[in-house]
Amino acid sequence: LQICASSLSPNGLAAISFNVLPGWRVQQIVRDLCMAASGGNQGRNGVAKARALLAEVAASEGLERPYGLAVKQAAHRLLKRPDSYIAGEFLAPFNEPLDFKTFASKAAAVELHYICDGELPACTPEFMHPTAAATIRSNQGNPTAIQARLDFFTGRTFRRALLSRRPSRGEPDANALKRLHFLSELREVGDAFVNSAGAAARPRTALQARTLAALAQVFPATLSFDELVEHTGPAGSEFPEELLEMAGTGKIELSSLPFMAGRASSPRAFAVAEMQARTGQKWLASRLHRPTVPSSAAIKVLTSLDQGAHPDLDPAAWRDGLLKLERLALLEP
Repeated sequence: LQICASSLSPNGLAAISFNVLPGWRVQQIVRDLCMAASGGNQGRNGVAKARALLAEVAASEGLERPYGLAVKQAAHRLLKRPDSYIAGEFLAPFNEPLDFKTFASKAAAVELHYICDGELPACTPEFMHPTAAATIRSNQGNPTAIQARLDFFTGRTFRRALLSRRPSRGEPDANALKRLHFLSELREVGDAFVNSAGAAARPRTALQARTLAALAQVFPATLSFDELVEHTGPAGSEFPEELLEMAGTGKIELSSLPFMAGRASSPRAFAVAEMQARTGQKWLASRLHRPTVPSSAAIKVLTSLDQGAHPDLDPAAWRDGLLKLERLALLEP
């Protein structure tokens, strides 16, 4: 925090990631298990020992009480993460989670102010059920209390906070969205839209439905505000407010820059992802700077694009793999 405070320009932003209480408490138990198993060794041998103990915990019988179930489920989830994550998060010598009020207080001590989180829904009560959102919003006028209560309601374990030397102006200005670009992974299925995990999101208005339909057509590319207006038809002055609501509830994402997508019709592999795939890495970085886990067929396509075919894949499977790579943003434009 001190480095950020002394380095930021008056209009600068600092992004600080930290593990959050109270949600991190169960993770802290698992970290203690990993540290005990590894003896504090952060290398491959330490990770292997931690994995062995996690596997025992995840497979243990008789852990039906809330505490045991919570630890068992946390161990099971961690086993699915790569070694680098276990080493960096659960075997690191220093890992000090904070509750939001403490973090905000430490920031204020060096004259830094919390603006929002890197992911807008993460700091927006409206992302939750209306009843819970209303309870959280009862602290209106106290942004720190709202964020702290939000952490208690969600049990989140992580924040990426944006800080500035200048105080926040309060609630976001919807009209500022006119200068941004918009993205949504939601696909239209019947009268709803679903994300990659199959969870449904229902637009509140016809305008929101048209917006999601337009973004679904170009995903993973973005559309500007003016392009959205062209796709959705005439929109009144309420359109920026509608977009802000959709961003706050996780239906759309915001970007300061446009994103051009690589398409299956003229495929070129994203070089970083191709390199990772050739080393056998399961998690591949996308051009949206996100970790992805493509299917084995999609990986075969990714590493064979220069040949135009793969002996294990028929034309239909090849085409399906290309479409998956397109959607995961693993193709160059």
